[in-house]
Amino acid sequence: MERDLTILLLRIGLVAVLYFFLFQLFVVLWRDLRQPAAAPHAVPTHGLIVLEPAGSGQAAGETIALQAITSLGRSELNTIVLADQSVSAEHALASYRLGQWWIEDLGSTNGTFINDMGVEQPTVLRTGDVIRLGSVRLRAQLS
Repeated sequence: MERDLTILLLRIGLVAVLYFFLFQLFVVLWRDLRQPAAAPHAVPTHGLIVLEPAGSGQAAGETIALQAITSLGRSELNTIVLADQSVSAEHALASYRLGQWWIEDLGSTNGTFINDMGVEQPTVLRTGDVIRLGSVRLRAQLS
């Protein structure tokens, strides 16, 4: 009899703990749902216009949208795939930070150039800048 009473009390305690947990979960969810949603940090929609596609598989005049972090290269794992043999598998990285677009070379074989100047460190991109990755030329359209 005493053993049955102990098991019953343990079961009741377990159910009470479970209901307490569910109640706390409900309170947290209720508070989160009542708070106004924070506005997401918007990244301006900008792109790269293909000037000379070489063997990249892109069309001349095509505009390729940039994401907040955009990898460029020959590998299929990149955000923008440029299938030209002169482009490295992981060639360059364009990113939006501090209110500006930046581009950096990722140790590519043939280098990354902005307006025919080699990119040795992360460099700010401006509208109209011509980016060369191997034989592929792109123009930054940032406004």
